[in-house]
Amino acid sequence: LEDTSILASLTKDPSDLLEMKRTIDFKSTFPMVLQKYVDLKGIKKHSAMCRGIGMKPDTFSAILRGKYKEVKKDNVLRLCVGLGLHVNEAEELLESAGYMFSNSVMKDVVVKAFLWDGIYSVVAINAELYENNEAMLFENYEIDYKI
Repeated sequence: LEDTSILASLTKDPSDLLEMKRTIDFKSTFPMVLQKYVDLKGIKKHSAMCRGIGMKPDTFSAILRGKYKEVKKDNVLRLCVGLGLHVNEAEELLESAGYMFSNSVMKDVVVKAFLWDGIYSVVAINAELYENNEAMLFENYEIDYKI
């Protein structure tokens, strides 16, 4: 009798295991990637980070738990700033939410430039957007500018 179980076929060809791992890694959800960066950046006080980017802690918590089918791109950009992500980290977070930086969208260009330079100031980002006649990323929220 020939063993046709999945386990037997995987043990016959190690490259199948690698392919399976790539598939699992590729399917990382937005909440999973977000949680990874929350942990990597050592964010313990979610409420402080949320105040700094103008996001309600309840909203952040719901996003982290995967309660939303879709997260707005502006919210993902806010999280990139609040978490202090570098561009490559921000690109991973954006991609996991189904977005990417666009060189034809001024808001994306500005946020990407600030992240590249390691500047995570909502005031500076808003000022640059305002100077370029763009809607501010943080305008609809009460921001604690001290953070």
